[in-house]
Amino acid sequence: RQHDFVTRIEQQLLGRGVANISSLAGYAGGRKVGAGGRVCHYNSNESDVYATLGHAEAVQLIIPEGHVHDAAAVYFNGGFIQIGPDVWAREDYRDQGPAYRALIGLPGGIHSNLLEQVRRANVHNMSLQVGLGDDADTFGLNTVWVLDSNHFVFHQAEECLQFHDLQDPLPYSHAYKALRGELVRTRRIIPTGCPLPYDCEPVLID
Repeated sequence: RQHDFVTRIEQQLLGRGVANISSLAGYAGGRKVGAGGRVCHYNSNESDVYATLGHAEAVQLIIPEGHVHDAAAVYFNGGFIQIGPDVWAREDYRDQGPAYRALIGLPGGIHSNLLEQVRRANVHNMSLQVGLGDDADTFGLNTVWVLDSNHFVFHQAEECLQFHDLQDPLPYSHAYKALRGELVRTRRIIPTGCPLPYDCEPVLID
């Protein structure tokens, strides 16, 4: 969803240039953090792994309040597939478990004055439930957890997981992937102190 939020909301809708891109991949929704506040992706050391700490994969997006509906529309329209009558679930259905649960964070959570914009964008009529942290997987339940982003703070993912290609036949553009270097240079992407994630380890071929 980082790609969708950058290209469809930040660049196309809001007209943001590189200097103002805010979408970052990361983790949220857990009650615990690791050593020194770390929250990390799966790694060979098994150190401070986000799933073990109760977090789920997430993307942070900072936008004007009046555009929450637009962002929520991208979230609901682009991130779910129908798996049964009136049941929608994440499109990457091979990933199972609470680390991949559906969630939305708003200031104030379910009581946020922004929730109505989310409800209007909820084209699949998914159930919006109060997230309490360390919540269960939502796959097959037609449910999205709504968390208070003031309480359940966002933890940025490792540098190599920002603005990267997904497992998709068509790679993202060079300009999109180049955003990583620019945000590192301006310290909007900061070192996490985490070990190198499995997904970023070099592949050795004999």
